[in-house]
Amino acid sequence: GEARGVMRSPVITIVTPSLNQGEFIEQTILSVLDQELPNLEYIVIDGGSSDETVDVLRRYEAHLAHWVSEPDRGQADAINKGLARATGEICGYLNSDDLYAPGCLSRVMDDFLAGPDGAWHAYPVRDFSAYPAITTLFDRAIAERSHQRVHVVELLQRRPARVALPPLAG
Repeated sequence: GEARGVMRSPVITIVTPSLNQGEFIEQTILSVLDQELPNLEYIVIDGGSSDETVDVLRRYEAHLAHWVSEPDRGQADAINKGLARATGEICGYLNSDDLYAPGCLSRVMDDFLAGPDGAWHAYPVRDFSAYPAITTLFDRAIAERSHQRVHVVELLQRRPARVALPPLAG
């Protein structure tokens, strides 16, 4: 029954890069944790924030697979550091001033389980300038046609177990 379904669910890793996003990062973290996936691995890589970001991370550290706050070489470096620790078969990132819509990672899981290995999937996320106006996931084509900055497309990739993803260019 349910236990077998949970065991078959691949691990999904989300990495959030951050720098001085204390005003937003708690809502970002909650939008990930509220997905209620059984095999969610959430990693936050902070670039050495001087605002309240570290206090927020400490509050949620029991729910994070890993977090660190130290200087880095920018967003791509932070994402790469997080992906280097990732164990998930499905990996993606969410910026620290963006939000996942409720239930969206379940849809991601369904799409990846139904799709070919190695596929990339793109999904728009909400950013805080649009909250709470945007409440659902949009079709990728709609997002790409949109000229509104609030439709930020994030990518997730499926990978074979224990194979490193190529680094992002900075």
